[in-house]
Amino acid sequence: MKKTRIAICILLLLLFITLWVNVNSFPAVANGAYHVGVTWGSRYGQDNSDERAEHGYLCMDIREIFDDEYPTWVANNFYGPDTFASYVYQTSDAVESSGSYDYLATFHVGHMFPYMFEYGHWEWDPYGGYPYWVSEGYVRHYAYYADSGEYYGIKDYAMYPHGGPKNYFTMIWTCTTADLFYDTSNPPDGVGDEYGYWDTAHGTGKVGMPYAWTQTTSLDQNGYVNPVNSNYCYIGFENISKMVIDPFESSGTYNYGDWIRKFYYYAVTMEYSINDALDAATNDMGVGMSTFDATGNDLYHGWQEEKFGVSWNCLMRVYGDGDNVLGG
Repeated sequence: MKKTRIAICILLLLLFITLWVNVNSFPAVANGAYHVGVTWGSRYGQDNSDERAEHGYLCMDIREIFDDEYPTWVANNFYGPDTFASYVYQTSDAVESSGSYDYLATFHVGHMFPYMFEYGHWEWDPYGGYPYWVSEGYVRHYAYYADSGEYYGIKDYAMYPHGGPKNYFTMIWTCTTADLFYDTSNPPDGVGDEYGYWDTAHGTGKVGMPYAWTQTTSLDQNGYVNPVNSNYCYIGFENISKMVIDPFESSGTYNYGDWIRKFYYYAVTMEYSINDALDAATNDMGVGMSTFDATGNDLYHGWQEEKFGVSWNCLMRVYGDGDNVLGG
């Protein structure tokens, strides 16, 4: 009986270690600084089965690109059930706190959702003898779904404490997570639109997903044209994102998922700068565009899309240091 109990304890310990490593860690590496590539993807709300399937294949393929560069790069694909807020935050923290890793490249694909954060104040009811909440309004925050939905979704103000150092490259392929907006907490200052701010006026925290991942509001808004050295680069979409199964600019051969694969191939395998990888991926689509900013490229120049009865101005934003080399 004693031997049986010992055997059961060992099996439970091994199971715990396996789950912990799968969620919170990466393949073992020797002492030194190594780079980490992570893919995330939520299936929540993905009604198009072809799009959903392509998301899964895409995350696997990106991980494979990183895996081919082991041990310089180590990677995990957390597409599906492992995509929820605490795992995303813990992964960033694990890389930041470990002396073995010096760089985190993150990819996420899925749907966004608007997160309306209520602000107000508490008052005391002298008759009932209890406090009650007085709502004064809402601040729009930015978020995208976990695999299980909104409750465990990744939210800008919650991501911010886990962002910053080592989150040098982030690509979020969802709608609105690179929006530009006016900072309503400050009076007009002539600077123009911003991608992030600290809502000190209402106490709702940090607003804007690029701000949350990089912990800085000083990145150039067009890091492709003006790649000011900062080491940080964040790529996402203003308003509607492209479906990855859509043909790349009417290509009969390649879709946007293929463009993403090409980008990571050039950025990781070939060690091109982000801007050069954007150019090379675009050139490989076979539509007569040799650079990312070529005439007719919707990602760079933008496009109109009708949704929810509104015509949206859509654009892929490249914030920060387009000269950054992944892992460099």
